[in-house]
Amino acid sequence: MMGAATAGVPLRWLRALVLAGVALFTGATAHAAGGGRLPDTGALLVMLVLVTVVAAPLLRREASMTRVIVMLVVAQSAIHVALTTAAGHTGPAGHAMASAHGGIHAV
Repeated sequence: MMGAATAGVPLRWLRALVLAGVALFTGATAHAAGGGRLPDTGALLVMLVLVTVVAAPLLRREASMTRVIVMLVVAQSAIHVALTTAAGHTGPAGHAMASAHGGIHAV
């Protein structure tokens, strides 16, 4: 019988998949709402799998609300970087965007 402090393997992977799904959905939605393009479905599935694989070991034990929020923020940030790298941004004329050189330029 398992104690309350640890989750069985199926529950751990389910928790990780849910966290990854929420992070991907909210990250991709925010990215698209901010003028970002989305890559093909295959790339999105790869991101989902990667976040799930990284999150699963971190969810072995009961996760506090703070840990879940931190994990979501980190996952969404990673997803945003991956989306920007994979598909880029489209922005209206005059929209300021940070360049790869660290400055902000109007495009």
